[in-house]
Amino acid sequence: MNRDEILTKSRAENVMEDERGRLTKLESARFSHCVFLILYCLLKLFVPLDDIGDYALSLLFFGSVFSQFVYYAVKQKSISFGIFSAICAFFTLTALFSLLSALGLP
Repeated sequence: MNRDEILTKSRAENVMEDERGRLTKLESARFSHCVFLILYCLLKLFVPLDDIGDYALSLLFFGSVFSQFVYYAVKQKSISFGIFSAICAFFTLTALFSLLSALGLP
């Protein structure tokens, strides 16, 4: 093998490793958001929270999901992720304004 063949082979292997690492990061982010969704549902169902705690929990959850969908929409240029990010933006803003009104802020 000459130098060019070795470099070509090395670049091809590096691309495969980079792709594998990128997929692992995406899978771990999706897994963590699934766990976060389960915890959110469990807390909403089984833990009695006052209004402020409920709105703060909703803001935390929907803000996190919103940021994930915006990231995917920008990186993958996907319309479906853009639609989901708009839906999550609505729920995030609703939770934010509900929290602010519960705190007595304008």
